[in-house]
Amino acid sequence: MRRTAALAVLAALLLLVVPPTAGAQPDAGAGDGASGVALVSQTTWIAPDGEIRLRIDTSRAEPTDRLTVTLHGRLLARYQLVDSLAGEDPARSIRTIVDGPIAELDADGDGLVDARLGLRATAGDPERQLIAQEGLHPVHVTLTSAEGDQVGGFVTHVARVPDEVEQTLGLAVVQPLPTTPSHRADGTIAVDDATRQRLTRAAAVFADADLPVTFGTQGEALQALAVSGNPLDAELLEALADPVTDGALAATPFVDIDPDALVRAELAELVPSQIAHGAQTATLALGQQPDDTTWIAEPDLGATGLGALVDAGVRQVVVPHEALVGELPVILVQPFALRSDAGLVTALSTEPGLQSHLQGDDVDVLDVQHLLADLAAVWFERPAYARGTVVQLPPDVLSRPATDALVRGLSESPLLSLGTVDEVIADADPAAADGIDAQVEVPADRLVLDLPPWEGDRLPGSYRADLRRTEEAVDSFRAIFQDADVLAGAYDQRIAVSASSALSDDDRLDHLRSIRDDIAARNANIGMPDRGAITLPSRDGEIPLTLVNNTGAPATVVVTFASDKLEFPQGDRLELTLTEPQTALEVPVRARASGAFPLDMTLESPDGRTLFVDSRYTVRSTAVSGLGIVLSVTAVVVLGAWWVRTARRARAAHHAAQ
Repeated sequence: MRRTAALAVLAALLLLVVPPTAGAQPDAGAGDGASGVALVSQTTWIAPDGEIRLRIDTSRAEPTDRLTVTLHGRLLARYQLVDSLAGEDPARSIRTIVDGPIAELDADGDGLVDARLGLRATAGDPERQLIAQEGLHPVHVTLTSAEGDQVGGFVTHVARVPDEVEQTLGLAVVQPLPTTPSHRADGTIAVDDATRQRLTRAAAVFADADLPVTFGTQGEALQALAVSGNPLDAELLEALADPVTDGALAATPFVDIDPDALVRAELAELVPSQIAHGAQTATLALGQQPDDTTWIAEPDLGATGLGALVDAGVRQVVVPHEALVGELPVILVQPFALRSDAGLVTALSTEPGLQSHLQGDDVDVLDVQHLLADLAAVWFERPAYARGTVVQLPPDVLSRPATDALVRGLSESPLLSLGTVDEVIADADPAAADGIDAQVEVPADRLVLDLPPWEGDRLPGSYRADLRRTEEAVDSFRAIFQDADVLAGAYDQRIAVSASSALSDDDRLDHLRSIRDDIAARNANIGMPDRGAITLPSRDGEIPLTLVNNTGAPATVVVTFASDKLEFPQGDRLELTLTEPQTALEVPVRARASGAFPLDMTLESPDGRTLFVDSRYTVRSTAVSGLGIVLSVTAVVVLGAWWVRTARRARAAHHAAQ
């Protein structure tokens, strides 16, 4: 009941963020729909005694237009599939499935025409087409006007499969879901519309797919949805958790990062911290622990960045085929070794031919059927080999009709084994350096490929220095406000966001500067007088001092004292926690001399990194020391003795004169 309600709310949200298509028409461009016909659905994998079924939308065709559906002979190699898709079939037509005016074929008037043809593998019913051998067959759909001109059409394919399949082709489906940081430089959080739409589409189209898709996204956007307070965002996360649980979540950095750029900026430690932080947030948001050993690579990943990922625990990587350097085989649909600065790592690459069917902004049902046909062609070339490959779906997510066609086609295939990236790698034989037919007997036999030199954008030279200053400011903040873990954690997240490769150089520096400014504004509410004058009437006395804390939170501070003429019986460093707006202190001191002299005091954080106030007081001591008293008494005694002797001599001289 809860899941049904979540899906209903999700459907409402999807209508808000994704414009609906008109009526129940298939995707625009599915075949030649703009000129009259489009593919709605079909069977792809046909058993020896199975049935070919196509549903064709003819709602844009004229009633007098003629629809012809023909089955062609078996393709002998994968390269012939390319010719077939270009309309240059090497195989002749072997059976007409449908041929007639739209007005006669569309008896219900709903614009949908079903084309059906039964198959047989041996002699039997002549109404069923004899196809004795397995293979891939083109099906041509043609629309001609009453005048005989072709006005529409497309080519799709069906795979006549064998009775038994001993070895399947492993397939991992990867769905990147890139996001834009939701944390703004000013500390506010707002989920980007494109991010919310992308995640909503993914949750909607994969809701009931039951397909082991490996998703790749960032934890920051998931966390932003979790704390947004919007009930629809909570429903979105709940709906997204289901397909993620059915499949896997690849290593999920907190934000999208460029590992090479971080290493070049001497910030390699941010790679593992990003992965760990992203894993924590993703787990809390989706209830699914990411697979931190699997990384979905961008085309510009270099050997240095890959090395940092390996050091962070990544053990397998999905890499675009166009990013590879080395002696590449004609087709690479096996795991191989990829060289990094930290050693070799196991990799799967996308296959250019397969990926070509998913290019463009309007991938439709027919494009998906071409992909399925190409996967069949790959299997038919080497049916006895344990191989595996990966298909990476467009980041903006396929439409629901295209996704349904993909899910149905993949799940029904007897030639494919679907799995997560690690499962496909584990079940496939590794590629050998000696060729696609060679075997790997020892690790040295593996195919080893390289990544090209990294040519991405470097981080600005000031970023590392600003990052360190900001980290120190946050560490000091923690030492001062020991009960403010939530706010300190928010600062940590904003620091992590600054590493996003989606930010401009100015934006990332603004993020850091904003954090320091925020901390400085809070620290400005802590202080003490920066100057003053105190008189000590005796040798031992007390310095009165008032500390201010207007932050509204307990603050731990340190006061230090320094003076050449004063002693501090309780020490020259005092650490205390200010819990009130004003805290009065009386600091015991002992004067070493009388007179006026300076007393320097500082108010700072416990770690010494933050200085609140640097004060200088003037201390005047009117006390006389014990040594002074002794000297004074001695002087009086000496003076008295001198006076007595002088008086005696004067009297003696007077008597002598008489």
